[in-house]
Amino acid sequence: MSSDNYLISALVPTYNSERFMRGLLEDLEAQTIASQLEIVIVDSNSPQKEGEIVKEFQKRYNNIVYLRTDEWENSHKATNRAIQLAHGKYLTLACTDDRHKRDAFERMVSVLEARPDIGLVYANSFITVEENETFSKHTLAGRYRWADFDPLKLLYGCFIGPQPMWRKKLHQTYGGFDENLKSAGDWDLWLHFAEGETFLHIDEFLGLYLYSPTSSEHRDPELSKREAQAVRNRYIHREPELKKRQEKAQINLPATSGLLALVVKDEKTKKEELEQCVERLRGFNTDKDGLSVKVVKAHLDVPENDLNVTVSPKTPLALKALSQGVNWEARYVLLLSPHTLIIPSSLSRLLAVAESDPSIAVVGPTSNEGPIMQRVEKKYDELQHGLELYAKGRETEYGNGWGDVPYLGNSCLLFKSEVISQIGGINDRLSLTEALWNLYLRLREKGFKLACALGAYVHQAEIREDKGLGFNDIADGERLFDLGDTDGAKRIFGKIHLADPNRIEALNNLGVIAYQQEAIDDAISYFTRVLKINPDYFESVENLGNCMVTQKAYREAIHWFKKALELKPDDVTILNSLANCYIQIEDFTGAEEVYSKSYHLNSGQVHVGEILVELGRLKVERRITP
Repeated sequence: MSSDNYLISALVPTYNSERFMRGLLEDLEAQTIASQLEIVIVDSNSPQKEGEIVKEFQKRYNNIVYLRTDEWENSHKATNRAIQLAHGKYLTLACTDDRHKRDAFERMVSVLEARPDIGLVYANSFITVEENETFSKHTLAGRYRWADFDPLKLLYGCFIGPQPMWRKKLHQTYGGFDENLKSAGDWDLWLHFAEGETFLHIDEFLGLYLYSPTSSEHRDPELSKREAQAVRNRYIHREPELKKRQEKAQINLPATSGLLALVVKDEKTKKEELEQCVERLRGFNTDKDGLSVKVVKAHLDVPENDLNVTVSPKTPLALKALSQGVNWEARYVLLLSPHTLIIPSSLSRLLAVAESDPSIAVVGPTSNEGPIMQRVEKKYDELQHGLELYAKGRETEYGNGWGDVPYLGNSCLLFKSEVISQIGGINDRLSLTEALWNLYLRLREKGFKLACALGAYVHQAEIREDKGLGFNDIADGERLFDLGDTDGAKRIFGKIHLADPNRIEALNNLGVIAYQQEAIDDAISYFTRVLKINPDYFESVENLGNCMVTQKAYREAIHWFKKALELKPDDVTILNSLANCYIQIEDFTGAEEVYSKSYHLNSGQVHVGEILVELGRLKVERRITP
């Protein structure tokens, strides 16, 4: 590949990293976007044999640049050399001991490509303490779920993570890494970028970080502390400017007044049905309620004709179009099944509800089928005049009223592009239903709402047995539970349990719901039944421990948490729960021992460090008290 065609350059400084190099190169070359990836390795005169491994890979791949210096240089100087050698439009750090999800680079690039106003993106990371594990198969020791971007908060701590991606052109304005810094150089550069650039947190786990006590920031904590203070002092005088930029740092799309309509065709769609749907949409190209409603083409999946609408032959393409649509300048994206009959006034109600509250991200109408929160049981004449009469009656009765719902059926959905883009877009590598559930969860975690527009009505011309979503398995119940629909989840798990009394996932989830509803005895009964079927079912063992804590039966809780640790010895959450039980029975030595192990596995637990200090003080007091 020509050097001009690389989209991304992965920057790899290396020294004494022979044992990691092969795994790193395998990880990078396995990226879904590897055909557009350049790997730039700067070897700082390492005494080990990284170079031999690199040359082996260069025989197989033509996208690897390798430079060995004549003397040792710190990682920031080596990274600056890599930046000078890089040809990619975007740059990312690729430390030799870290690993990535296979589509990590593709996901990050898609955001940067769609959002020219964003200078840098960063995502969450899983933590491991085992060397050379992969993202898909690793021993989880913790998680780094980073904060959303705030330029002022960045002044008081670095939360950009170990694997960000940024535009190479930023170095023309801000320069490179400070080569005088050993551990805080990354934070220093991010603060420099943040003076004029906006970052975006992609709230997904895309990286695997190796926690190592021998890394620069952990090997010499005093040096790290001094450098952190020096970096903070360097930028602290700019705090007033950063405060002004706080509001500007919110992620917003250009305020345009367009509507992109996507019609999803499936194998049941008849030609005349599709043509009628398109004709109806064409008739909506009017100015309604102060909004310019415009139907546009998303991509060339349709025959050459004058249809101003995307027709996608199967769901994955529909999802690709939806993902692209929210990144365009259309203010709203409408996803519509051709089996769905909609009139202009109902579309106007959807738009009006979306406009009524900035926290609303997705709007759906009422309908004759779909989730119970949207479904209207009233039957009526399916002819067009009957539909219009009933829909306008609802409009008169409910106007722009809406209900906050945990999820929406997918036959007619209006997406607010600004909000969807703000949280990192749609994961178009999933099925349509899975992608929508994933989107709904992320939206609700960020405080956004899904709205059912009570004054809007659409009619499903083809009644489906599953009432829109087809809930029939454990995963469906868990999705409802995650979205806050506890009763719906309980119904699904109950049905599964009736069909198969030994289905341990259903029993465990029924126990979790009972625990949440403070029916502790019922919860204990469910978890105990699980363990009679499978004594090593980790989730129920842990849950029994939590039930005992709720009942203040701490010695019984200790029994169950120890059992859980036999199954997962390095589970930090279980270790902390066990240590807390020891504190409750005033076994401070036991608590200190367990908390110490937890802290060793993840030293980022500030509260655990504080507890260890307090436990040490209590032990001293006990020894000196007469």
